[in-house]
Amino acid sequence: MKYGESSVGKNAIGQSKRAEAQVKKLMRQNPDVGYTSQIVREFNSKLAARASETRYIKTHRKVFGEDSLTLNKNNR
Repeated sequence: MKYGESSVGKNAIGQSKRAEAQVKKLMRQNPDVGYTSQIVREFNSKLAARASETRYIKTHRKVFGEDSLTLNKNNR
């Protein structure tokens, strides 16, 4: 549903705090749907993370269609 970069950090079990907060919100809104988060890659700078995120989004939309990432409003 979404790619995103975060500099908030990880929780005690290694999950992205920001992504897990988004998953919890989605699960409250749609309790019958199972949502998960996954750290795809880690970076040393926010600039590198943003560039990679944009590439992931553009590639995903080329393969699966422009409307495939419903929670990514633009290419970043």
